[in-house]
Amino acid sequence: MKSGATAGSAAAPELKLQRGNTVQAAVQRSLSLLQRADASFTQKTGCVSCHNESLPAMAVSLARKNGFKVDEQTAGPQVLANVAFLAASRERMRQGISFVPMADPDILSYILIGLHGEQYKPDENTDTIAMHLKTHQMPDGRWAVGPASSRPPLCPGDITQTALTLRALQLFAPNVDKAGYEKSIQLAAAWLAKAQSRTGEDRAWRLLGLAWAGKEKDAIHKAMRELLATQRSDGAWSDIATLPSGAYATGQALVALQAAGLDVSDTAYQRGVQFLLNTQLEDGSWYVKTRALGFQPYFDNGFPHGIDQWISGAATSWATMALTLASSAPRSAAASAGVQ
Repeated sequence: MKSGATAGSAAAPELKLQRGNTVQAAVQRSLSLLQRADASFTQKTGCVSCHNESLPAMAVSLARKNGFKVDEQTAGPQVLANVAFLAASRERMRQGISFVPMADPDILSYILIGLHGEQYKPDENTDTIAMHLKTHQMPDGRWAVGPASSRPPLCPGDITQTALTLRALQLFAPNVDKAGYEKSIQLAAAWLAKAQSRTGEDRAWRLLGLAWAGKEKDAIHKAMRELLATQRSDGAWSDIATLPSGAYATGQALVALQAAGLDVSDTAYQRGVQFLLNTQLEDGSWYVKTRALGFQPYFDNGFPHGIDQWISGAATSWATMALTLASSAPRSAAASAGVQ
């Protein structure tokens, strides 16, 4: 730090808001950006990520189902890159060897959910991951935070891990021992029903997990009320009370509420939509400042916002999903299923 400089004295990034925004235009604008950054990340790192690959895959697949134009020449190779990454790790997982990033349930689960969104069919790779995940479930039904996962707001706690893994097992449980996997899923749902949420991330993922499991109706309704109660006067959400409203928390909250049954024409949903439309930038992104402790060397992946680009990419994916769901109000059959 130079003499006389103070922490936090760096100039804030110049953010140019998109004026006259519409839902359809906002989604199409962000899709192009997300897909370019997705492909670039794989090329530069040789691995997969939730913020740059799995979440964009979820956003792209949902947009495709709702009639938005998707670059299929980019989407196809990204699926193959994810599968190749899993195949390279398959034998070690079969042997029960725990290693980063495969020691983190959320990373594996994000990959499976993203692959399902791209219509990937179960195979030896997905069977191995599902079995690996199931064997790491705790006796009380949860999955615990892995060694590389404490990066708020992404995957900061057991609620996120458990909801993600529950969904991954729903989508890719092997044909062998279906009853055992269903028991595992319901045990996870029972744990989520009793879990105490501390952050917006907790509240959104708890609601998503309960909605996906579909059995704890009272808990789902209570979780919906809790999440709606934290909506701010500007229509947005924040992960914690001391932070400003943001696209990550807002998009995520809207997706969770829709999955739990809130109609996208509801006033609360539409207020969130308006916040997202008002805060999208001209380049198609939404900006969120990073607050996670970096443990990987920074590199520019081509997404806007410099050192804040990874969490901003995740925020852009969530915002895109929320707006995609709003693009067909009243809900179409495709949109009614929400995030897959």
